Amino acid sequence: MHIPGKPSSTSYSPTTSSQPLTPLISQDNTSQQTTEAAPIERRGRKGFATTMMPLSKKHYQNSLNQRILCQRRANYIRNLEIKVTTFESLYFDAQNEIQLLREKLALLEE
Repeated sequence: MHIPGKPSSTSYSPTTSSQPLTPLISQDNTSQQTTEAAPIERRGRKGFATTMMPLSKKHYQNSLNQRILCQRRANYIRNLEIKVTTFESLYFDAQNEIQLLREKLALLEE
């Protein structure tokens, strides 16, 4: 429905055949649609998903080496955490043993 004096952004073309109605878009909306559909250009390094170039052998090897390094670092940190908990338990055991020996020494001195 068209209201006189008010521009409509979408109008439908009348057809007499069995084809479905298709919307006709005015010139005002086409400029908005092209700016919305344009991809946003970003600065800096692009990720794997944004590049359309196939991965070269060197690129693949670099990413594989980076993944291996990350795993090795995670294993190293995990081993350090295990060592810390082991040394903490040994420290507390040694502290308890020292306390018991001090108590025995105090009883022997009396």
